[in-house]
Amino acid sequence: MSEDRSASGAGQRAQEGAALARIDEACIAELRDALAEDLDEIVGHFLYQLDGQLAAMDAALGAADAAAVAAEAHALKGSAGNLGAAGLAALAAALEHSGKAGDLGAAGAQFAQLQACAAQTVGAYNALGFRAAAA
Repeated sequence: MSEDRSASGAGQRAQEGAALARIDEACIAELRDALAEDLDEIVGHFLYQLDGQLAAMDAALGAADAAAVAAEAHALKGSAGNLGAAGLAALAAALEHSGKAGDLGAAGAQFAQLQACAAQTVGAYNALGFRAAAA
C-alpha cells in the first residue's frame, strides 16, 4: 500500500510539474505578432541563458548568499513571465521571496522544484519549435 501511495504521489507531482511548465500559447501568439521572427531569437537566447541562471542560483545557494539567490531568481522571474512561462516565473518569484527573507532552507527546496520545472519548460518550448541559441 505504501508503494502505491508513493507512486501515485510521484505521478501527481509529475502532473503538477507539467502544468507549471506549460507555455501560454496566447502570449506566444501575441509576441509572434509583435516581434515576428525576432521571437525565435529572443526565446532561443532565454533558453540558452537558462542553464547559466540555474548554475548561478545553485552556486549562490551553496555559498549561502541569499541576496544573490534573490537577484538571480528575480531575473528569471521577469524573463520567464515575459515569454509565457508563467509556472516557471511563479516558482522563481517564490524563490526570490525566500532569498529576500534569508530563508535558505525554503530556497533550497524551491530551487529543486525550479530546476525540474525549468527542464520541463525547455521541453515545452521545444515542442513549440523553439531551440536554444547557439553560443
